[in-house]
Amino acid sequence: MPQLIAFVRKNQWLLLILFLAFLFRFVGVRPGYNSFHPDEPILTGKAIQMIKRGNLDPGRYDYPTLSIYIDFLFFKFFFTPIYWMKYYLTNIVGIIDGVIHIPPSALEAKRLFQVEILGVRDISALFWGRYVSALFSLGCVFLIYLLGCKLFNKSIGLVAAFLLIFNFKHVANSHINLPDTYNSFFLLLSIIASVNLWQRPSKKNYILGGIAAGLFFSTKYQFFALFPFGLAHLYRSRNPFSYIFISSGLVFLLVFLILNAYFFINIELALYWMASVSGRYAVGTNNLNLFPLSYLYKVDYGQFESIMILIGSILILRKSFRKGSFLFVTVIPFAFMFLYYTGGGLFVRNFITITPILLLLAAYGIWNIYKFFNKRIIPAFSTLVLFFLLLGSVYVPAKNSLINSYYYTKPWNINVLKDWQRQILPDSVAIAAHPFDPVEGPSNVIRSEFEISGNYSLNEHREAGADWALVNLMWAANPFYFWMGYGFKDLNIYWDKPIDQLRNMYHGLATEELFRYQVFSVTKPWQAPEFNYVMIKFPEWPEVQMKALKLFDFSDGTQGWSFGYDDKIGHSSPGSIAVELSGDKFPYKRITSEPMEVKPGRLYKVEGFLKTGAILPSNQRDGLLRIDFYSEVIYSADRVGLISSVSSRAWGPDDWFKKQVIERAPGGAKYMVVSLQVGSSGRTKIWADDIVVEESDSEIVEITSQPPYLDKPIDLNLLYFNSIGNL
Repeated sequence: MPQLIAFVRKNQWLLLILFLAFLFRFVGVRPGYNSFHPDEPILTGKAIQMIKRGNLDPGRYDYPTLSIYIDFLFFKFFFTPIYWMKYYLTNIVGIIDGVIHIPPSALEAKRLFQVEILGVRDISALFWGRYVSALFSLGCVFLIYLLGCKLFNKSIGLVAAFLLIFNFKHVANSHINLPDTYNSFFLLLSIIASVNLWQRPSKKNYILGGIAAGLFFSTKYQFFALFPFGLAHLYRSRNPFSYIFISSGLVFLLVFLILNAYFFINIELALYWMASVSGRYAVGTNNLNLFPLSYLYKVDYGQFESIMILIGSILILRKSFRKGSFLFVTVIPFAFMFLYYTGGGLFVRNFITITPILLLLAAYGIWNIYKFFNKRIIPAFSTLVLFFLLLGSVYVPAKNSLINSYYYTKPWNINVLKDWQRQILPDSVAIAAHPFDPVEGPSNVIRSEFEISGNYSLNEHREAGADWALVNLMWAANPFYFWMGYGFKDLNIYWDKPIDQLRNMYHGLATEELFRYQVFSVTKPWQAPEFNYVMIKFPEWPEVQMKALKLFDFSDGTQGWSFGYDDKIGHSSPGSIAVELSGDKFPYKRITSEPMEVKPGRLYKVEGFLKTGAILPSNQRDGLLRIDFYSEVIYSADRVGLISSVSSRAWGPDDWFKKQVIERAPGGAKYMVVSLQVGSSGRTKIWADDIVVEESDSEIVEITSQPPYLDKPIDLNLLYFNSIGNL
């Protein structure tokens, strides 16, 4: 006991850090992210497949096998025995009565293994994998502490581990079983082995360094661990090709060969998978992408912590160059690979691998700033400086991580949605919904499409006969990723998410219009990415007397519209306006009318005719009429109104189509602008003519202020993501 007490006292800060890291990583594993992540089957699914088949062939080779084998070992020798024990203990009465046999027959054992151990659709195994991922994420916290101790001192190691507790992507991905966490763990392990080799060169440490590098390469096909290993050798040996160095290189290859034997046995299939990964990551693109830096700066690390990384990097180059070189020879090739040589930086979870190294640089900066003040002023003040440096560094990531872990303890949104549907939806319903999304409860369901390239807006769904719509924001966000890849040329445009321009795109306008008519929504904050759902019931506008407010026949010019007059083409007579998407930075172009005065509470209807310059199939539809209400006459074509509404788009023969959009002027509205907009497909020129604007004689009741509608704002970060899938 005295020895234990002494150990705890000596390592109290480390133990506290590991305890906090444990909480952040294991709280939220269950239920966590829903069961539909497309990459989780790479590890969890293949580990279960190997158990069922009784062999070690993963069957796919887009990632090396080490992570899969780790899951396999935990599943087979840890979780499976525990779940068998749990099954028998909870069925002890059945065993005594002889209903349940020990051992079961081979057929019964197979059935029990699937139903009672793995669970329906392997749901238990899903959580097993996530627990293993959380464990390795916790291991990363301990390893960065060790690396900090070995390279610098215990204090810097503790600060680095403290920073990693709260890192948003490390916490978020500890709740999903993906290779990135394992990759980070084995990179840290290999750098520690390289530092050991530099500090104590021996045959043993050469071999251990080769093994560690081989383990890292067997997690992902990445060579970054070889650089610190080679650097350690160059620092200690005058012979760059010494026998022991070559031997350790052979050990590296042997480790990869042993762990990935089926890669070579099934080389043709493996090469197919490698080509697939190369295509997905755009290997060889040689195009600078600064988006990941923006994401890390604003979301994952926060501005303060990012500045600490920069300060730490400068200080370490000046004061501890040789020690710091072990970090930089890892960071620089990684940055080249994911910011320039490939498109992999678009998937920001790849930076989980390198994050502990960057946070060690930040820790070096923080501790040296503290020491600077500690030498020059009273210790109490320098301690206060350290406190604020730590607090400032973790504020953004800790907030995001807390939200992630807390909301991942909540039920999956899809289950909440199904419960609501069973209780509330009428027995007969005509609903627009994506084929993947559930519609449960009604006995008579008429389902119509809800597709990015098909029926999408309220008016398009209405024309298809729908009265309801179900929006899954995970796939509704798909049109809004285009900006997540830019270099210095577009830095001023895309460094901040171009939210105004994204909202002005057709799919943004249409989705936000649907939001206004929600009767139910189940969402989690963007920091806890999930399938977020919004149920929509289309409004029924009352029959009211309408009067003409404005007629645009374009017989004598643009009649106050911003541009685009065509004096040769028209609907009833020559003269129209036309717009075409050509060379625009954002995928839309908009021609606007002059602002028209409106009265809040009145109903406004805009009807007009659209014509396409080419025959458009349904999945290339384009061109729409749009109305926006503003509280002031000053507006921008890149700014949406207080509310915006859109007509259906044109497609089919290159003839004139009548389009209509109706909306009630909201409170505070003083002006309305009518627009012709293109850009959802950008395939052809679009003309508009004979546009009539009508106003109701009287005010109508705000429909959305009455049941069943909800006044529940939807966070726009759930539609306009901060990264791919907000993951």
